[in-house]
Amino acid sequence: MFTSEDLIIDPYDDLWFLGWGGLRLAPWHLGSVFSSRIEAELKAHQFGKEYECHFGTYQKGGVCFIWRELSHLPGYESIRAQMMSAGVTSEGDF
Repeated sequence: MFTSEDLIIDPYDDLWFLGWGGLRLAPWHLGSVFSSRIEAELKAHQFGKEYECHFGTYQKGGVCFIWRELSHLPGYESIRAQMMSAGVTSEGDF
């Protein structure tokens, strides 16, 4: 499992982190979680055509990843600004 060290803490649960996951739905495999969508998409592509890239929340060391539409999150603008100011993602990721 590949993960970025610079993931942002999920503001709704400080045991989880926000990032872009490279995953396969069936059979389930969470292959990577990165702070950058581009990195996650590249890694997903390396894993194979059955892998997808989604934004979501991840508990470090686990295999659970909950993805959702980023713009539907409460506080979306604040989360987006925090990730961009930390330099872990860019405008093109959203």
